[in-house]
Amino acid sequence: MLFLLQMGLVNGGSYDNIEPGFDALKRLQPNMLKYYNAVAEIIPTLKSEPTLAITGTSQVAALTQQGTPISVVFPEEGSPSFPAAIDIVKGTKVKALGEKLLNAYLDPKVQAGIAKDTTWVVFNKKAPIEPEVRAKIPPKPIIYDPYQIAKHREEWAARWKREIGGG
Repeated sequence: MLFLLQMGLVNGGSYDNIEPGFDALKRLQPNMLKYYNAVAEIIPTLKSEPTLAITGTSQVAALTQQGTPISVVFPEEGSPSFPAAIDIVKGTKVKALGEKLLNAYLDPKVQAGIAKDTTWVVFNKKAPIEPEVRAKIPPKPIIYDPYQIAKHREEWAARWKREIGGG
């Protein structure tokens, strides 16, 4: 979904006009070997074959921790990111507990630990992230509007299956 959206945005589209994204993907289609439908599908390929793949940094971190020789190149334009989020639902009876969880998640030391263990983009600018960890995290994250994506997700997915990636 993020690949399609980014292709649309860099080719003049928007959340409400994804057509440039589909047009760009159709131009790439002859050069694509396979589109993966789930993270679990790409892991064996990354372990066993020379591969150029668009995937998340957490998959790369997991493979690196297992000893798989793998490296990452981040696009100069920025790296699509979809950060982990915590929502406190209006009217919840456990609001104080939700706030405690949110505060713990945003603690600088916790954010540094998340960055180290997963190589995710973290949001607390005071997180003490070591230089060797920072080198594995996208230096220029692109954050998308999840509500806009949700509004179009079913339509985009159905069209993707019909026109681009199948299954």
